[in-house]
Amino acid sequence: MKSQSFIRALAIFIITVLTAACVDTENTTTDGTHAGAMENDTAPIVISGSIGDGPVIGARITIADNNDEIIAFTTSDDTANFTVTLPGDTDFPVTISATGGTDVVTGASPDFYMYSVAENAGNSRTSITANINPFSTLIVKTALAMQGGLSPSNLNIARQNILQYLNFGIDTTLMPDPITTQVTEQNVANIVKSSEAFAEAIRRTSTALQEAGTSANEDQVISALSADIANGLLDGVGADNTDPIISATANVVSGQVLIETLSNNLYVNGIWATSLLDNAVLITMPTATETTADVVVNQEVLTQAKRAISAAQAVSPSEALTNISTVLDSLTPGTNAIDVVSLFAVNASNDLNSHIESVVLLSANQINVVNAAANSGYTENTNLHQKTSPSEVTPPAEAPLPVEAPLPVEAPLPVEAPLPVEAPLPVEAPLPVEAPLPVEAPLPVEAPLPVEAPLPVEAPLPVEAPIPAEDSPPLDNTVSDTNTGSFGNSDPGGNPPPANEANDSDTSNPLEKLTISRVIASDYDKNRMRIPENAIDGNIRTKWTTLEMPQWISLDVGKTKLMSKVRMLFYGGNRGADISYKISVSDDNTNWSNIVSEATFSLSPEWTELSFTPVEAKYLRLSLSSKNTTDYANLYEIELYGSSHQNSINNSSQNRTLSWNRNPGEILGYIVYSGSEKEGAFVQFKIIDLASNIIDPDAPKIHFDPVNELGYQEGDNICFKVRAYDSDGLSDWSQAVCGSV
Repeated sequence: MKSQSFIRALAIFIITVLTAACVDTENTTTDGTHAGAMENDTAPIVISGSIGDGPVIGARITIADNNDEIIAFTTSDDTANFTVTLPGDTDFPVTISATGGTDVVTGASPDFYMYSVAENAGNSRTSITANINPFSTLIVKTALAMQGGLSPSNLNIARQNILQYLNFGIDTTLMPDPITTQVTEQNVANIVKSSEAFAEAIRRTSTALQEAGTSANEDQVISALSADIANGLLDGVGADNTDPIISATANVVSGQVLIETLSNNLYVNGIWATSLLDNAVLITMPTATETTADVVVNQEVLTQAKRAISAAQAVSPSEALTNISTVLDSLTPGTNAIDVVSLFAVNASNDLNSHIESVVLLSANQINVVNAAANSGYTENTNLHQKTSPSEVTPPAEAPLPVEAPLPVEAPLPVEAPLPVEAPLPVEAPLPVEAPLPVEAPLPVEAPLPVEAPLPVEAPLPVEAPIPAEDSPPLDNTVSDTNTGSFGNSDPGGNPPPANEANDSDTSNPLEKLTISRVIASDYDKNRMRIPENAIDGNIRTKWTTLEMPQWISLDVGKTKLMSKVRMLFYGGNRGADISYKISVSDDNTNWSNIVSEATFSLSPEWTELSFTPVEAKYLRLSLSSKNTTDYANLYEIELYGSSHQNSINNSSQNRTLSWNRNPGEILGYIVYSGSEKEGAFVQFKIIDLASNIIDPDAPKIHFDPVNELGYQEGDNICFKVRAYDSDGLSDWSQAVCGSV
């Protein structure tokens, strides 16, 4: 009997061990419960939580233990929640990943992989909350960038860094920990709103970088930000994978997103999302009584917004940004979103569009200036694997963090396919806390010199590019109106100034700018509403964006007219990118004749003009077949010139000439900025590459139409400033010159 009892006990013990060891999907049910868990001597552990940048339903949830072995999986339900049961002897911490599903705010799958973590449950805990959201994703990946990886202390430091620096409105009195705090009626509106704001900032950062030709998808942006924030600062100086350009872009983008968030007017993928967010709150918590309008301002989000605007001011100061800063200074914690909306100017967040587009073009030194402006007053920690200086960092080349492809729930994942979680980086050599910013650190952002006064020679701009302070202002007051003499006229008698005066050909253009009655395109960026109509609206701040090549855009002039020239303004001149293209015309929109056959040309940073033998047609189509940098093409404006009938000549009275003194240094070109006031002349109007031979380098001047090119009306005030640029960056601002249209 004793022998039989021993054999029976041994058999039971072996069965129990085998059951506990089998963590493949044969022992994991489709509802996330681990089969055999109840047979363990240790009580099973239930992990549950909410998932979303906006709430995500139908997401694939995968659990991996501390050895990167997949031990369970499940799917988020129709309220964006999930529950999974693990054996009591699971090796903690476990990492949780989410892929696929539908974001109820965007109606699409999330743009990036999301992660969370469940720490050691301890002997007395049988349930753990582990929410999955952008905050948890950054916390996990930031901890992995620190010495020791997913240790409790690293997770705590990462949590503090994220909630302080990348707050996006999450209220720590309601949601002390975005991972472990349960979502309730009291905090659901706050976590939904702040998570979507965070996700939108990641999306816009990725978009700005990709449009500029930098390959950085949302997952790569998250990896770079996580590495940087590991030291407590988003300053471009962090652990491996830090990228100063990504950090600077994210700093400026955050300002735009936070203005919308504070006033409860967040746009998601180009769509006003307030009602979508409120609906998402009810999907997650049907009994919730608060909406996103009830979310109040906290101190952390105010500080984040102020520093983001400081970063934007470092890119290019403007009166609009000063007004935004004034509003932010007037806000106090506890202010309701309803009270904030009336304080900002209408569409105030759009004032940062040009800054976002410009920041990705800055030199390395200027990027450091932007990041320094966004971090004034913060201190760093050095709990990193390895510190790198901004000059050593290169854009991340790695593919997005791999996560196993979502499989149908009924097709279990194989046990040998571990959840890929980044291994901790080497621990060998963090730099000391006192590592300074580069010596070329900028003048303090909070005390800029007046924009009309040149900076001193010793300012940290390229020595060879800026206009010397001892010379006369680079932009003289000789803006000439060759018809009326009213614009920029320095002679009180009303005669146009003699210097740099345009000749007769400048104002007697025999071509007429044809009216385009309709425009269509093969495709456009629907998420951000970069519609083809943007290319003919006369506004150089809007654009038509294509996402893949080949694409085309077609202009309809209403009836047959004589066409002979097309002008195009591409985003940033596509930075010298080569584009293969052709131009075709048609009378019936069916049969097309090529007037410019398949060819390749390098876009200049100026308007690109293509003249051809006059041809009668009703339609003109520009076809873009390939680009040598990215699949993006961004067209601000396209104009068509010709004649409505044989004797029709547009003798426009709007042509103007702007001239300025040449820069004495070895420069690459000039950037001309415009605005209605001296202090507001920061809108980029023209980028002029000297290599394009568009202007005479010894007597620089441009001709322009303030009505058709800039949208001004007769009698409006218009001002200009000019900056030179070379391979190291931009010169100081010239003095402003103003006049009336």
